[in-house]
Amino acid sequence: MIEGESPYEGLDLTDEARAELDAMPPATRQEWIDYLKTQQAGWAAVHASTRETVGQLDKINDLMLSQLDIQPDEASRQALVDHVMTTVLMGECLLASTRGDTEAADTHREAWHRYAEKTKDQVIVVRDHPDSGV
Repeated sequence: MIEGESPYEGLDLTDEARAELDAMPPATRQEWIDYLKTQQAGWAAVHASTRETVGQLDKINDLMLSQLDIQPDEASRQALVDHVMTTVLMGECLLASTRGDTEAADTHREAWHRYAEKTKDQVIVVRDHPDSGV
């Protein structure tokens, strides 16, 4: 800790939690501060990883959507869009879960499962090499 810096620097604490920590013996307080900082760093890593995962899902969606123009009919185009929607809902569920929004996570999870059930037997047409025109 830097001289003059609060031991709570970087922690998102309520006034009540800060008062509880202040009331603890110094060694116990430091153990709790260390624990809270480690926990916060862990959650920060989970948030970063989730954002990265959702970014990868977006790339998958872009790849799938690049195949839209070669679908032979409207039913195939709709099937592809349904597959993309399934992936979008998966990402939204992950983001909501990570931020602790259980209501949104449940809503997205339920929709994700409905789309997954709808698309499980659908087939879409894909190019061997999307950029080659083949």
